[in-house]
Amino acid sequence: MQTTTDHSYGVIPLYQEGGLWQVLLIEQIGRRGDTFWTFPKGHPEDGETPPQSAQRELVEETGIKDAAIATEPIFTTQYTFVHEGIAIHKQVDYFLGYCTSTDTAISQPQEVSQLRWCSLSEAHTLLSHTNTQELLSAVMQHLDDTA
Repeated sequence: MQTTTDHSYGVIPLYQEGGLWQVLLIEQIGRRGDTFWTFPKGHPEDGETPPQSAQRELVEETGIKDAAIATEPIFTTQYTFVHEGIAIHKQVDYFLGYCTSTDTAISQPQEVSQLRWCSLSEAHTLLSHTNTQELLSAVMQHLDDTA
């Protein structure tokens, strides 16, 4: 089987109110029409740095324009999937995005069916894949360590 690699960048959008963190999840529409809960992410465009790519994807998928993107730490996940007979080894680097409001808008309904702000524990349950649940656990630990 042919293999290839793919690298994307994303944002884990966070909002704090009354000392409690909320995180924004997207319900993404997959290539087969299935849906799953995850974080906003996508491929870089020519000339973009990874944080610029992540922030652009955040705006495109959620309408959030006010997020302050933290360039450190970077939270990385890797996985492999098969598409059209090709094994794709994917790496996604996520940045934390600190939002000043919870205003959102779906501008790509062909890719995103829902947006949902939720508590960190609710998000952990809602996330569809183990690797994104583990990613959120790492984010939760980071937030606890820096509190």
